Amino acid sequence: MAVWVAAVTSLLVVATTLVDATPAITHGESSTSDLRHLYKGTYVLYGNGRRSERDLPECASAGEACNLAHRRFWLTPITERLCRCADRSECPLHFNGLNNTLSQHVSNRAQLKFCGRIMEEMSECQGDEVALKLRRVERENQPFPGSAIKEGADVHTNIMCRCPWPNSWIMTKTEAPSPTETIYLYTCNQLPKCKTGEECGHIRADTLESYYTCSCPQHHLCIFKGPQLTHITTQLHFHGQAYSGKCTSN
Repeated sequence: MAVWVAAVTSLLVVATTLVDATPAITHGESSTSDLRHLYKGTYVLYGNGRRSERDLPECASAGEACNLAHRRFWLTPITERLCRCADRSECPLHFNGLNNTLSQHVSNRAQLKFCGRIMEEMSECQGDEVALKLRRVERENQPFPGSAIKEGADVHTNIMCRCPWPNSWIMTKTEAPSPTETIYLYTCNQLPKCKTGEECGHIRADTLESYYTCSCPQHHLCIFKGPQLTHITTQLHFHGQAYSGKCTSN
């Protein structure tokens, strides 16, 4: 297997940065400064001024993601709530492994969850077809029942086909149907090969999730070692600080 999860021992240098870390979720506007809803072993985040289930919109279709589940190193998992299932069933809360047939990976430690078994009905993404559509709608002067916050941005993520692990997400086009709405179109892409010492991905500074950009040789890890400066990266459902991972022999 060409892509490897970074070894825990190689990441001890940044363990202390996780204590007060906050995921910078661009599209969902969530922050772990709101880690107060602990439910079934995960912190539940309500973004965009929302504070409870009654503030959430109903999922518009079976292909719209209802949760984004993060499995953090050493710390309690985080689940970002996106919408409520129309049949009132509970949206799956926890990260279940990268090859889980009911989920769709976003990074090596985060995956989208859906109401029902829609992922089992999806065909595998092919070529340059649109694989995922993320719709961001600005909200103005629209307070929720559980919050006095009147402004923000709602995010609706719709899956169009099944993107196999470890393929990566690449944003290929944006559309603006109105002044308050932006649509981001993503394709599912096979990772190119990279060599020893080459940069292979972006590793989030808060949760240490990896967004791979290429596939390392066998017996290599995509990691960073020692103190280093971070950079800003924009990925699916994330915009924030990250480290540069390099293919390193293990």
